Amino acid sequence: MTIPRRGRYFGDEELGKKYDDDRPRTSTQFKPRSTSSWKLPRRRRVLLAFIGICIVYLLIKNMPTNITPATKPFNALNLRPWPGQLLSDGSSVSLGPPRGPPPNTNEIPSEDSLYYDGPIKFYSLARSLYSAQGLRGYRRHNKIVVFAAADLQALSDLLPLACEMSRQKMNRVHFAVMGRNDVSLEGIQMVNGVDAEECPLFWHDARPDYAPWSTDDRMELSVATGLSHINNILRPSVMITHDDRRDEVFLWKAAKDKAGQIGVPHISLPDRAGNFMWMSKLDSSSLEAWNKIDVEILVQAPPASSGSLTRLLQSLQRADYFGDTPGLTIELPHNVDPPFLDYLNSFKWPPNSEHTHFTLRRRIQSESITPEDATLRTIDSIYPKNPAYSHVLILSPQADLAPSYYHFLKYAILKYKYSLPTKISSRQLMGISLELPSIAPTDGEPFTPPTPSDPTVTLQDTEKEIPVFLWQAPNSNAALYFGDKWVEFQSFLSNRLAAARRPDLKIPSNLISKKFPSWMEYVLELIRARGYYLLYPSFSATTDIALATTHNELYHLPEEYTPDPETSNSKLESGHEDLIADPDKTLTDPASSEIPQVDYLGSKEKPLAESSTISNLLHLFPAGLPELSPLHALPYSQKENTSPDLFERTQAYLKEFRESIGGCDGDVVGAQYPAVEIMKADDLFCSKEEDGVGL
Repeated sequence: MTIPRRGRYFGDEELGKKYDDDRPRTSTQFKPRSTSSWKLPRRRRVLLAFIGICIVYLLIKNMPTNITPATKPFNALNLRPWPGQLLSDGSSVSLGPPRGPPPNTNEIPSEDSLYYDGPIKFYSLARSLYSAQGLRGYRRHNKIVVFAAADLQALSDLLPLACEMSRQKMNRVHFAVMGRNDVSLEGIQMVNGVDAEECPLFWHDARPDYAPWSTDDRMELSVATGLSHINNILRPSVMITHDDRRDEVFLWKAAKDKAGQIGVPHISLPDRAGNFMWMSKLDSSSLEAWNKIDVEILVQAPPASSGSLTRLLQSLQRADYFGDTPGLTIELPHNVDPPFLDYLNSFKWPPNSEHTHFTLRRRIQSESITPEDATLRTIDSIYPKNPAYSHVLILSPQADLAPSYYHFLKYAILKYKYSLPTKISSRQLMGISLELPSIAPTDGEPFTPPTPSDPTVTLQDTEKEIPVFLWQAPNSNAALYFGDKWVEFQSFLSNRLAAARRPDLKIPSNLISKKFPSWMEYVLELIRARGYYLLYPSFSATTDIALATTHNELYHLPEEYTPDPETSNSKLESGHEDLIADPDKTLTDPASSEIPQVDYLGSKEKPLAESSTISNLLHLFPAGLPELSPLHALPYSQKENTSPDLFERTQAYLKEFRESIGGCDGDVVGAQYPAVEIMKADDLFCSKEEDGVGL
């Protein structure tokens, strides 16, 4: 018989054996204590509780009632709050600069108010630099421009320019106050009428402690230290201040030295900031090239004439160069006018300078010069020191410039050569003309510039932009050619003149009128082969503002196209008796004579703008210079039946030029053009070893 499991009947005494082993056993160690063992501790607890209640009662009864609520949470480390730290109730800690003069003033003579030279402390700079706006400076391309001022008048003068630049939204603009005054930033903004919405600047109080009593050396060190902090946090692209004539000397010296040490371009404005409002329309990449630009002016004097050239040099002296010193080279012919040499003895360049520095070059050869020699003489006159930043300004003796021409020229150079948004569209821009031609250089016919109403040449989005247009035509009256394009033209000319010596070359007829120098013919060939163009201003056609004009009086043909007087006289003596028999025919019928008459240039003279700035131009066209559209570049001639598309025109002429002048074979299947090297034109020509390399 199976014995039932013990567990099944554990709780039923009738059905199974009652196991005493299953009952819980009591151990002596778990027995409750005797009554006498716990009564005494309990009495002690009651007594202690009574004493504690009495103590709490006494504390509450004697607690003071005039204690203010806590304004900040418990600070376990007892750290010192920083200036401007927000507390739990929304208030901020105020740890401003110390008030009153620095300590130990009784040891300093009272007549010297600028005596303190102690350690430098900034109480407000860190707060603004480490703000959310300041931390954006760690971006790779932050586009930060920092204005700095010490004098309150200089600050007020810079503010409109800084505000306008900030409104353009091309840069992030910061303003650092670094002077001795103790006016708060809020007070400065209120006095100058600065609104945060209309003038979204980032302000920095970079004034040290005890600034009103600080020496010049301490303030100079303070500016340098403050700029170091600003550079370490913001990494600005450009710093802008006034020069030492309009602001404190310690600010200008420290900013100049510190900018050179940290490698940040420093722009020092020598005049009112309102004269440079066009700077607000430039991005930081353009402004970085401000101090690097070098303009070399080239002028060629006509033979036995000085009146027109003297007028040109006087207009150059009247211009405002705002601290820049363009180079000047004057090419003199063999038979120079003696009064002009006397004028050069007293000629000062740069203007308003104690020392005179310009280059004179005089041709020794007395014989008449050929077009090729004249071209070489012109192009070899100047070689850019740094082709990336050195540019050549060609001026005709008949030209006359407005005092504001250099403002417009530098504005256009910075925008179209160094601005990030326009670098791609301006790769084919060869130069900038200051003159709006009234005649075409190819046929001498009257030229009418395009207007915004023309659908195929509209460059402006709105009428508020400065009217300009692109034209595949060179200019010799008043035009700047970029340094890299000038070097490329020298390479082109070297190959072109070498190709002209080939016996099988068919010399093409000239397209440029002989009213203009011979080098323009070669420039036109390079322009057409590369698809280059020049920027021309057209605002003088609709306004009374002209930057340059060309006079007709005292005009002379280029020397290379002027006949030799001795040769002309010998021809008259030997083979032109019919002309001598009819004097009227000799004077009035140049077509029947081989003695060309002094040609009339045919230029339409315009009154020049009298202002030394382009403020009036920006007032009429507040949007400034427009973005370029290379697709709308005009062909060199309106009479030629060419494609309106720039790329198609370039490809067609490139093939023609390489075959007819470059000495390259055409129609070679599978062949490609050689790679284009920077500032070289070797790919346009083929040597004997390269024959057969063509299309």
